[in-house]
Amino acid sequence: MMKRLTVLIIVFGIVLNTVYAQNIDKTRYKEISLTDYKAAGLVMERSDTELFKLTVKFLLQAANSVAIQDNENNLQRFVSEKTLNFERGQEIVLYVRATHSPEGFWETETIDLAEKKD
Repeated sequence: MMKRLTVLIIVFGIVLNTVYAQNIDKTRYKEISLTDYKAAGLVMERSDTELFKLTVKFLLQAANSVAIQDNENNLQRFVSEKTLNFERGQEIVLYVRATHSPEGFWETETIDLAEKKD
């Protein structure tokens, strides 16, 4: 009985890890500067989603809003469903999913993954 319970717990843990693990294909994300990222959103009559990789500095997170800054002190906010555990000013790499609005701005800007810069 105890062995079955142990096996069941292990299998359940593996299934949960698979479902909730954040596995993304990092090669699909285009490396871009924050300035170029902002400019890429200023396109009319598009509603597609693009994937970007940005190296930035973490400023703060309030609820699901994450504030970042680049080396030229440009600021930007993104949405994150997870709490990011970085220190203010720490260099990080963001993998961002951004959807165009037909009106010429980023309609959604969501962090898929955030990592400490090596």
